[in-house]
Amino acid sequence: MTGPSGLVGDYRIDAALTEYGGALSPDGRTLALVTADLKLVTLDARTGRVGKRRTDVGDYEVIRVERWIGRDEVLVRRWDDDYVLLTKVHVRTGATEELDAELGESLGYDSRWARSAPETRQGS
Repeated sequence: MTGPSGLVGDYRIDAALTEYGGALSPDGRTLALVTADLKLVTLDARTGRVGKRRTDVGDYEVIRVERWIGRDEVLVRRWDDDYVLLTKVHVRTGATEELDAELGESLGYDSRWARSAPETRQGS
């Protein structure tokens, strides 16, 4: 299956979905994005179709979608004027969970978040 350009997944993503960045799932099949009205959505990376579930993440100002932290969960960075908050969102159920506040306090608005897998110890 190829599109007019000869590429699989030949489609355009609405610019309103990229304002807060996005994160590609570990299997490369799904993008997690936050809409302009602060709803977390998923997009099929092959077809460009947006999933039906829309999870509200607008309690505080969204900074960006950080990364996937499992097969079905993403981490969203938010700001409440004093602290950075990290929220885990289950993309299939819409369940949300605030992560430890101390972790968020150690991050600034623009500080980098580790984007690689945790290091493994040698000889374990």
